[in-house]
Amino acid sequence: MKYQWKKRQKGNAEKVAKYIESLGQNVTPEMLVKKAKAKRSIIHDYFEWNDTAAAKRYRIIQARDLLQSIE
Repeated sequence: MKYQWKKRQKGNAEKVAKYIESLGQNVTPEMLVKKAKAKRSIIHDYFEWNDTAAAKRYRIIQARDLLQSIE
């Protein structure tokens, strides 16, 4: 096994990594989201597709960044 998850994730890290490699050398986060939109994509379930839930999660990330930015 060549690939494994750094953080706790469900699914097969090897398959996901090989899929990402198949997209080329200059893969961007935007590209991954676009590819993941297809429900049949092997990476679809790694994303939150409920916009309300995704917005809430993103605001929590922004708040964490804000808290960590203050000295």
